[in-house]
Order: sequence, then structure tokens, then C-alpha cells
Amino acid sequence: MVKPKEIRQETFESLCKIQCTRDEMCSVLCVDHKTLGKWCKATYGKTLELVMADFQAEGKASFRRIGIKLAEKNPAVWIFLAKNWLGM
Repeated sequence: MVKPKEIRQETFESLCKIQCTRDEMCSVLCVDHKTLGKWCKATYGKTLELVMADFQAEGKASFRRIGIKLAEKNPAVWIFLAKNWLGM
């Protein structure tokens, strides 16, 4: 019997917050898409896509805070990041 791969919840959430794709998360966590999807359902009671969206939104809010601070020193970088990451 094969032991199920352990997925660290903290690592998964951090990957979501930095906007990693599903493929990138699977690579870092050393699991396949199905395993990650089943783990999300068991851990959060939601699909992988919904869980990712929740944590990615949190990451974008954090990014926005950083961007506002960055704008004080380098507005060109903030404009570029806001357009590309936040769709502004």
C-alpha cells in the first residue's frame, strides 16, 4: 500500500498567494492534479479552483499594499505591475 503524499497546508496557501499556477503548485508539492484536487476537497471542502481563487485574492490584496508603498519611490514600476497583475 502506497502512503499518500503529505501536502503542507502552509506551503500550498503560500503558493496560491504568490499567484502560482496549478501546474507550478503540483511541481513544487510533488503531486499530480488529481491528488491536489482531492486534498483541497478534504482540507477545505471546496474544489481546487475555488480554494486557489480565495488565496490568490488575498495575495493580490497584499500585492496592492506593497505596490502603494512602492509607488512612493518608483511610480513607473507600480504602473507596470498594476496593469499586468491587477488589470488596472
